[in-house]
Amino acid sequence: TILQVFGKPELINALDLGKELKTCFTEKFETLFELNDENTEKLLERYEKTFGQFRNPMALFTYYGSISQLTGDDRERVANALNVYVNAVLEGTFKEKRYDEESSDHLKLVFDGEERKKAWIKAEESKNVQLSTKGDNEFNYREFLKEKIITDNHLQGHNLSVLKDYLKGGSVPKISADENDPANTFTKLSLHLCENKISAEDFVRRVQELSRTKEFDLGEFNNDLLALLSRPKSENRGYKIFESDDPCDLLLIGTEIKGSCQSVNGYPSLNKCLVSYLMNGELRPIVVKKDEEKGERIVARSLMRLMWDEEKEAPVILLERTYSNVQNKAISRAIIDMAVEKAKSMNVYLVSKECGRGRPYPGTIKCDKGFAPFTYSDAGERVLDDQFNIEDCHILYTP
Repeated sequence: TILQVFGKPELINALDLGKELKTCFTEKFETLFELNDENTEKLLERYEKTFGQFRNPMALFTYYGSISQLTGDDRERVANALNVYVNAVLEGTFKEKRYDEESSDHLKLVFDGEERKKAWIKAEESKNVQLSTKGDNEFNYREFLKEKIITDNHLQGHNLSVLKDYLKGGSVPKISADENDPANTFTKLSLHLCENKISAEDFVRRVQELSRTKEFDLGEFNNDLLALLSRPKSENRGYKIFESDDPCDLLLIGTEIKGSCQSVNGYPSLNKCLVSYLMNGELRPIVVKKDEEKGERIVARSLMRLMWDEEKEAPVILLERTYSNVQNKAISRAIIDMAVEKAKSMNVYLVSKECGRGRPYPGTIKCDKGFAPFTYSDAGERVLDDQFNIEDCHILYTP
């Protein structure tokens, strides 16, 4: 970790000056993060017990490097929120700080008393979910491209109107023979993938080649291509599903899930929202792993977001879209079931825009000012400031 944080030339120079490795690490860490006095004094001891035990100890530094590319006020605000996370994890007060109403107008609104706060923080009992390789697990490339190109808007700056019409449910279009138009070539390749005329491996190879030779900028979509190649096959095995506010899970919630823009090494304009996943107490992930052990990676996840209905003067749980490394509808169903259990225990509505089906929810739900300066919501307008409204949800549970 020390070598990766420093870089080889800088570390060699520090050692040549007679510095010990531990001193090198401490000094470097303190230049990256603003630590309180107690964390500064006990940094090595506390780091080894916290971030040093994370599944990916470099994730924190990678994320710092990403948000350092932001400019102006955005960079300062996101860095300040990350500093609070780092200090809280080191000193063992992470969950206390994460759910502190004094640092969030929204938490004051939705908690409105100790009982509701306790009910939200208390995790539902973990469940087992059994996946089968039989049934509905064949990968749908058309849905994949629709999700990444239209829903997530990961491929910007190109005229893909013909492809988008097809992805929305249109018939297979006729494509012009102009091979000098990279958008035209990309559309052809995408159609061939959706019609199973080329393999995923061939599609990725040819699209990346197109990017290099025709200056076809892939942006965040390049990470989606890598996710397409690395997706695991559905396994005939059991998984554990449970709520998690573990600081390691929260930091890696977009990194271990392929195709998420909240990866620690993602685009800063998008992953600046990751600090809200870390520190905003109105967010509670439901995660799927092979086991509940801390060393296990996240296989799938969805976020529960505790929103507010002003007309009803009551909190509402919004279930955000499910992200999964395994193509299996049983995972999505199990996540909805766990969210329903949460809504029952809190006696509140559960609504969604992407998960399951139900009758329309008659109203608008809002999120007031939270701790982090930005958040990311698939149900909303993706990258959002700290106050926003969500409309057109459907009901998954009625109290």
